[in-house]
Amino acid sequence: MPTCLLIVLMGVSGSGKSSIGHALSSVLNSEFVDADDFHSNENKIKMSKGIPLSDQDRFPWLLQIQKYVASRFQISNSLQLPCSSSTNSCTNYLVLACSALKKSYRSILSGTPTLENNSSQFDVLTKNLDYKTVFVLLSCSKNTLLSRLKSRTNHFVNQTLLDSQLKTLETLFSPTDNAIFIDTENKSISVSVHEIYSALQKLIPPG
Repeated sequence: MPTCLLIVLMGVSGSGKSSIGHALSSVLNSEFVDADDFHSNENKIKMSKGIPLSDQDRFPWLLQIQKYVASRFQISNSLQLPCSSSTNSCTNYLVLACSALKKSYRSILSGTPTLENNSSQFDVLTKNLDYKTVFVLLSCSKNTLLSRLKSRTNHFVNQTLLDSQLKTLETLFSPTDNAIFIDTENKSISVSVHEIYSALQKLIPPG
């Protein structure tokens, strides 16, 4: 059975998660999922007012994302999709753009929630489906982040929320974590995607 690999492009707003995620998913011939699409109306209203989300706001949101990821991998496994000829890999990829600011948030996305994360809410499907997760931390200078945010339209993140995200971001990974660090400062999307793809091949060798 092909390996299921969730690739989480993480980082604060403006780091390039969505734009790089779309491009990476094209290279991997995989689905792209934007975590912002799973926010409740209540969360969106809070953020539009510059009010940072609390853990209580984020946990239900993250659980919905994780359950969606699990369901997509279950479908892939049930279809027994063939190995990809374009990537020379027996891996079913799913690319997710999600801030994933804290380690506790990342544990939910990985399907390994801690007790503090309301792990009792994980259903049988989520617990029994085995998939691997790689976190790709995208970073750049604050000036670049602000410049990118100012050029956006119809987005709920402003400088106040950015400052909150930068303060909340837990960048440290344990030695056992599958983690890739990408600096997107003054880089094109294609260069960043190439760096991620190369790192993935080293981290998760083709099956």
